[in-house]
Amino acid sequence: MYAKWVWDELTHWRITDKSIDYGIDWCEPNWIISPFIAEFCNSMSVVPAFILFVILFINIWYFRNIIEPRYFIWLIAYIFSATGGIFAHGTLLHFVGVIDEVILWVNGLMFI
Repeated sequence: MYAKWVWDELTHWRITDKSIDYGIDWCEPNWIISPFIAEFCNSMSVVPAFILFVILFINIWYFRNIIEPRYFIWLIAYIFSATGGIFAHGTLLHFVGVIDEVILWVNGLMFI
């Protein structure tokens, strides 16, 4: 009984499913594992990519005198992309999803 009350107290501020304006509710149930992250597994699946991009950025920064600047821009864009994916799945808010999609479009256009 106490655990249910604590869980209700933690989730009283969260966004309800009716207020999600993201347009697409992905396959994972919302707020099951954590009351603070909507789609926990989808959000956490992007964390290794974020860590990898940060490590690559640090390694490229060490060789900044011989590496072209476009690689810095590329890695910064992908760090933003990973961050947007974490926040889009974590909140399911419409404007966060739009920002995430815009970042993905910019990343795609960088290779044209």
